[in-house]
Amino acid sequence: MMLEDNFAVAKAACQYLSQQVQDDGQFVYLRSAKGKHLTHKPYNMLRHCGSIWAMAAFLRLEPDATTEQKCLAALGFARRETVKCSSPEAETDLLFVLDRKSIAKLGGNALIYLAFDSFADQDPLFKQGLLHGLRFFLTPEGLIKFSKFDPYTGIAADFVSEYYPGEAALALCTAGDFDTAYRMITTLRDTRDKVKMTQDHWLMQALEVIILHYLPMKTPEATQIVQFCLQYLHDLYQQIFTNRVYLGRNTPVACRAEGILSYLAVLHAVGDVQRYIGVRLFLQQLMQELRSYQVTDGVLAGAFLDHNKARIDYTQHSLSVFTRFVAYQAAGIL
Repeated sequence: MMLEDNFAVAKAACQYLSQQVQDDGQFVYLRSAKGKHLTHKPYNMLRHCGSIWAMAAFLRLEPDATTEQKCLAALGFARRETVKCSSPEAETDLLFVLDRKSIAKLGGNALIYLAFDSFADQDPLFKQGLLHGLRFFLTPEGLIKFSKFDPYTGIAADFVSEYYPGEAALALCTAGDFDTAYRMITTLRDTRDKVKMTQDHWLMQALEVIILHYLPMKTPEATQIVQFCLQYLHDLYQQIFTNRVYLGRNTPVACRAEGILSYLAVLHAVGDVQRYIGVRLFLQQLMQELRSYQVTDGVLAGAFLDHNKARIDYTQHSLSVFTRFVAYQAAGIL
């Protein structure tokens, strides 16, 4: 693949998402293959915030004033969906982003933090409140107390997400809290993934950030952390490579490709050439499939289809793949 081709794919996807931001900051969440705006699906704040985060990554490759304003409008909507809470367990105010049923989610606070952190001039106190809210879901040891709760009643839902932990770990790493993120990850390995491993692309991105943070350090503790996280990445990739039930649908392919990009960045950093070559070839095969799902003209130009529909996160995940591929290629990683 040529760099220019991948850049064009990413640019078209980013432009599509930008055009879906309405005046109030909400995205046109779902369209049919004919471009019709569908409203029967509930609006999802996690996918809203994840889309902003992916668009911000592309803006670092090519700034665009119009797209930035659309992102800021979408951030404004997300901010209006947050509530401030206090708790006897916390020493400071907590901020939670709510879904349309007034429920706070671990993954929601993680992704809104990532979205706001993508724009340097955003209110640091607001981001700090979101981070405090994120930590409220966790014990000091990094165990997840609950994944969803109602901040008005304090009632936690009996709900477990495959992806909220990885989103939370990535947000904590982005905030510089590597200790808590690592405790979360070791807990996941001992509990969630002890019997059946979850192919968690968010977690793989968090592992990449942790490894690249600790790799230059030569202390025994840092070396142990790198070895643990590297083995976890090896195992997650092996699950993706050997269990290809996700093929044939845009979004599962895109999510796996996101995780594989992180694995490749780490293999490059540690100099594992033998693994790197095979993994890169596999990633290119997945990206070739991904490109077949992108619409090239009409109302949906730039969008990625899944189940004959264009939902914002379908395009978000593919945008993330092609943006990071271009960025990593420019940096000499790919």
